[in-house]
Amino acid sequence: MVSRRTRKIFGLTIVVLTLLTATGGIGTSLLSLQRLPDQSSLVVPTPDTIITIVPAPPTQPPAPLVTPTTPSLSDFLSTPAPSIPTPAALAPVVASAPIVAGPAGSQPLAAPTNLGVQQNAQGGVVGASTGQVACDDPGMMRVETSEGTVLAGISRDGGWSCQAALAQWQSRSSAGGIGVRYSPPQGARPAQLELVDAQGYVMPSFVTGAWTAP
Repeated sequence: MVSRRTRKIFGLTIVVLTLLTATGGIGTSLLSLQRLPDQSSLVVPTPDTIITIVPAPPTQPPAPLVTPTTPSLSDFLSTPAPSIPTPAALAPVVASAPIVAGPAGSQPLAAPTNLGVQQNAQGGVVGASTGQVACDDPGMMRVETSEGTVLAGISRDGGWSCQAALAQWQSRSSAGGIGVRYSPPQGARPAQLELVDAQGYVMPSFVTGAWTAP
């Protein structure tokens, strides 16, 4: 059996443990209170420090994406073709020479004229008349044939002259017969004179007019 003294010691031990436990709880509570922040350091928001959050305005919806389309064959065929001017609508570009008055006493040739020109067996033309080509002045050519004499006005634009035309004729034509053909102006086409030699060489020239010799 446990003695009375032993029971007293056991009781005192329980009392001491109880006190220690109670003391520890009180200490812990006091430490917790010491750790609380100072109420005076707390910042209480005032109306001036309150930030008002304003919602952002709604943004515009993005533009819809446009997907490029490839024209179909029917669309291509239905598209009208660009208009192309026809030859009749195009203005003719022809070197022209103004018609001038002929020498005194001469008569203008108003119709196509052939002097000393014949057709050969091959269907071409040859000069079959005797005669010569000369210059009365830089702007007037004289073509003499056994069938008559023609005076032709030579344009002097760009340094051209009767002497230049005569030099070209003499360098390319052959000796023998000579012929001359004249075509009066027609519409936009200026008057034209053609010298023809015995071998069928033809030298055309635009002229300012043609006349019969006085």
